[in-house]
Amino acid sequence: MKYLIVFSVIILIVMWAFQILFLKTYYEIYQIKSLKNIVLELKNNTYTTTELETLAYNNDICIEYVYKNKSYLFNSYNKDCILNNKNNTITKIQNSFISKNKNKEMIKFNNPINNSKSILYSIKLDNNEYIFLNTALEDVNSTTSVLNNQLIYVTFIVIIVAIIVSIFLSKMLNKPIINITKEAKKLGKGNKVNI
Repeated sequence: MKYLIVFSVIILIVMWAFQILFLKTYYEIYQIKSLKNIVLELKNNTYTTTELETLAYNNDICIEYVYKNKSYLFNSYNKDCILNNKNNTITKIQNSFISKNKNKEMIKFNNPINNSKSILYSIKLDNNEYIFLNTALEDVNSTTSVLNNQLIYVTFIVIIVAIIVSIFLSKMLNKPIINITKEAKKLGKGNKVNI
């Protein structure tokens, strides 16, 4: 009985560790990898404005396309998008990238809108053609809090099920042993035993 409960508790501790401690790190790595894949797509393909809007919306990012000092925003209604409100920090980062004449650059910073980690990926496509991509590096959605709350319920359910299964298994395994012990005591007294 003890081993099943200990095993269940160990599994739950591992689940807690991965969900609570490593979820943010995993999400950040996932977002950066996803953004790099989108950058490769953008560099290797030509997109219409509708396709850019769909790409931005489907990947929960916002994109700013700059051509000859004219700016076009895609998925700018994303609540984490910092490209549409043009605060000084973002403008400085974008102007710095353009003036350095780099091909690409990735900068992590705190999003002034919701004070969460964010990333700005800058790409130079041609002489006066740039794309800036922005996404959150922290999951600010309610999904994370729902999963954390759900884990609490799962923990209690697993512990209760482990206790019930342990009791059932111990009774099931002990019943034949108890019967053999009773019959052995009868045999020890010289009584007839039913086998």
